[in-house]
Amino acid sequence: MRILSTLLFVALTFYLSAQSILQDLDQSIAESFEKHYDFYPSPIYSNAENFKLNPVKRLDSLVSIAIDTGGFYSNFKFVYEYDASYNTTVINGYNSANSMTPWVNSFRQEWVYDASNKLIEYYLYNQWSPNTNAFEHVNRYVYNYNASGQLVEIVNSTSYASTQPLENRIKEVRAYTVSGGLEESIFFEWTNAQWENDRKYIKTYSNNLLVLEEAYYHINMNWVLNSKIEYSYTNTLVATIVQSDLVNGAWEEIDKVEYLYPAAKQIITLYDWKNNIWEPEIKLEKFFDSDSSKVAEVSSFWQLASQSWGYYQREQFAYDSNIPYSMLVTFLEEEDCRRQLLSSKFESQDTIGGLQILRTETTYYWTDLATNTEFVLDGNSLLAIHPNPASSFLRFDLPNPLTLATIQLYNASGQLVISQELKGNTLKLNNLPSGFYSCLVQEGENLYSGKVIVE
Repeated sequence: MRILSTLLFVALTFYLSAQSILQDLDQSIAESFEKHYDFYPSPIYSNAENFKLNPVKRLDSLVSIAIDTGGFYSNFKFVYEYDASYNTTVINGYNSANSMTPWVNSFRQEWVYDASNKLIEYYLYNQWSPNTNAFEHVNRYVYNYNASGQLVEIVNSTSYASTQPLENRIKEVRAYTVSGGLEESIFFEWTNAQWENDRKYIKTYSNNLLVLEEAYYHINMNWVLNSKIEYSYTNTLVATIVQSDLVNGAWEEIDKVEYLYPAAKQIITLYDWKNNIWEPEIKLEKFFDSDSSKVAEVSSFWQLASQSWGYYQREQFAYDSNIPYSMLVTFLEEEDCRRQLLSSKFESQDTIGGLQILRTETTYYWTDLATNTEFVLDGNSLLAIHPNPASSFLRFDLPNPLTLATIQLYNASGQLVISQELKGNTLKLNNLPSGFYSCLVQEGENLYSGKVIVE
């Protein structure tokens, strides 16, 4: 299997917003090998990454609405919880087929920290069963540290039914260089009631930069070299990553990732080694504003027939530039949230007609920590509203457009700013101040609620 190709494809197609919609290629590649990567279904967060001295906003939830309801996209939302040190402790995920269907449990993640804010346990729950009213699948990870605070052991156990106990699955044991870099990871599998060697990864550094990763498999009581990844740099920035497999005693190049850093942009390109040349396959372009905030990500696929790049999908991000990452409590990493992230739009190309189609719109909901309030209206169902953000008008997806509907629009302080009938399921915004707004729409006996950002 072509590991980097698999990871890049995941990174380019997994658009869920909990980790910047288009999951960053860099983090995926850093795991290097597929089995190694699969062992970490969630990033390991620490107090050092999350703690803020005087935060003013806290990300409590995000809601993504599927605009292209005829495609493979559905509504989803994440709800976040934090502890007193602003470590993320819980993420609850939900999805719904459309605005008329209720939210259904999708997954749950839990992080447990010790008194010094070290992560000691992580749980991933999925496969919700309405019959048992519980998640059927549970993955548990236990983290152990040495006296220097280095993570030296991770033990994974799994249960595939809510009535079954957790059973050991995988264990990783880590060793470090004198300077503190991760040097060796040995993985064990739980077999016949004991831990048995499975694989190991050895890292080599030069001037504190990772230059080589080697993968070994345990075969017939011996460690056998299987594959490697080589890194090159421009100054301290990654320039290329090349994966090779050892076949019949000789190295065969498989994949290459190339990084370019033009002004206000980053370009990451994946190549396949075919017919003794590097053939382009996928390209990811990141665009940044003057604050280094990522304003767009565009992915393209190489078209063999035309020998050119064909547009595939794009995501755009909107921010409040007045609130930097240092003042935010959020699960998101700084690269994806250098300023308060307000919304994003995801579009992709129609494979038949070639048109760019808006697929989803996502809104991020933050609590003002000064007042500890967020104004929320509860209707029977979530309402799809677009465009979002909006400037001149709002359009509402209501199931019965011929039925009389009324709208009440509230600002972030809970003040009613608009109350009127909807005409053509559309509301004009006349000089409405920028900010977050909540709405309550009544159509017949049905109530719908939603949120929108006005620019």
